[in-house]
Amino acid sequence: MYNNIQALRGIAAFLVVIFHLLPHFRVMGLSNVVFESIAQYGYAGVDVFFVISGFVMAKTTQNLPQNFSSGKQFITKRFLRIYLGYLPIFIFALIYYSIYTPDFVENIDLLHSFFLTSIEPQNLLLGVSWTLSYELYFYLIIALLLAFSLPVLMTFAIVSVAVVAKMFLTSSLEVTWLNFLLSHFLLDFFAGFFLFSLTKYYSQLRYVPILILIAIVSLYFGVTITIENNWTRIVTFGVFGFSVMWVLLSLEVNKKLVIKGALKKIGNASYSLYLVHIIFVNMLYTSGLRDALVSHHVAGLGFVAYTIMIVIISLLIYKWIELPLYKKALRVIIPSKPSQKNHEQNTTINTKITKN
Repeated sequence: MYNNIQALRGIAAFLVVIFHLLPHFRVMGLSNVVFESIAQYGYAGVDVFFVISGFVMAKTTQNLPQNFSSGKQFITKRFLRIYLGYLPIFIFALIYYSIYTPDFVENIDLLHSFFLTSIEPQNLLLGVSWTLSYELYFYLIIALLLAFSLPVLMTFAIVSVAVVAKMFLTSSLEVTWLNFLLSHFLLDFFAGFFLFSLTKYYSQLRYVPILILIAIVSLYFGVTITIENNWTRIVTFGVFGFSVMWVLLSLEVNKKLVIKGALKKIGNASYSLYLVHIIFVNMLYTSGLRDALVSHHVAGLGFVAYTIMIVIISLLIYKWIELPLYKKALRVIIPSKPSQKNHEQNTTINTKITKN
């Protein structure tokens, strides 16, 4: 994966983190214009995530044959990736909330929370997991396209028309399943998928100034108009994420900017950070730490340290739990094919046996 895209993934996750920390920041009596201006729009990180996801799926499937076997293997890997990263954090959250906030556990839907089958944050153990339902839905679409050898871009175009029609013609329609199946978030995924093809041919540096301008304009409207879960979010933060990704890809391809170090590491652990942070955001209050920091007059320092701690914990979860689980599951469920070296060794052994 491109270094810059991993770094952008880390930035997107961190934006969501500070968005959820912002209410605590204010309750603690803290104030910082720059931080608050950025944090209040941190939810835009979700749109960036979706665009990145579409791009990654295009890259992942570019050389796969279109047949049932490919579709099956693709969806198996993606489901493992989602659930094996999610379930350990889900279990931790369930234990913690059951002990310290049992009333909360009684009022959420554990079944939907476990299987990631709800997009209603207020009903979920981990409120941020509503986005995973959309991720799984998008993966399923890709798997079906692979399995039945359907034209990907044409299918995306048809679905996009249906999504746009639904947004403008039935904006007030309260049919949950239809709103999910034709969600405007699909346009973020499709844009990222299409971007992979675009950057193969249009990654020259001469496009960067235009893309930066588009990113600035879309971000400007994103922070100046009322954003709702409809077309307004797509043409602002969705376009912003798309443009920024294109810029970063172009800069990396042309070796003008390659982001490494801490940002890339956070990007690698972005899934764990995205999921686990919401528990620690709640823990800041339920543990009594928030009030303690204020009473000891170290609210600012404590807030910064706590935020850094959340990032560090997510890095450790990724390294010690998320990644090892996924790798082990792949070895068990999808055994790798024998390497060419092993094949040659077996051929040599068989030849010797035949000669003897």
